[in-house]
Amino acid sequence: MIPECRSMRICAAALSVVAMIVAVWGCSARKGANADPFEALSTEVDRRVTDASRAETMQAAIEKTEVAMNDLLQLATEQAEALAVVVGDYDSPREDFDRVFADYLEKRRPIVQRMLAAHLELKEEATPEEWERLAKKAHAVVDDVVRQNLRTSSDN
Repeated sequence: MIPECRSMRICAAALSVVAMIVAVWGCSARKGANADPFEALSTEVDRRVTDASRAETMQAAIEKTEVAMNDLLQLATEQAEALAVVVGDYDSPREDFDRVFADYLEKRRPIVQRMLAAHLELKEEATPEEWERLAKKAHAVVDDVVRQNLRTSSDN
């Protein structure tokens, strides 16, 4: 392998690790600094939805989204740690990098699907009038989670 290519690969991998750590830190820092977007959405459901059974279903969808977000944060942290090990070993072959990223993408997809399914469940349960009021907060939750966490890697 040409030394410049090796160092460029290590640099690119290190930047990926930094990007993932910043994304995880940024999401958790935002969550602590501002009002919890899940709590805001849950409060809005309590205020707007008068049918108790629908409100309960909507609260469950919010909970599913939050659990999936926490799973995604945990996965990003694990990915950063696994990648740091590979980057730290100068003799690690390309296959090790590929394995770490493939593992992450394989584990990430079902988590994101769970998040989006819960979001759609929330939307389907709401009446059009309720959704008009809830949509801004619901989309803020999805935006916060998806943008901060999915930016760490890309699917083709």
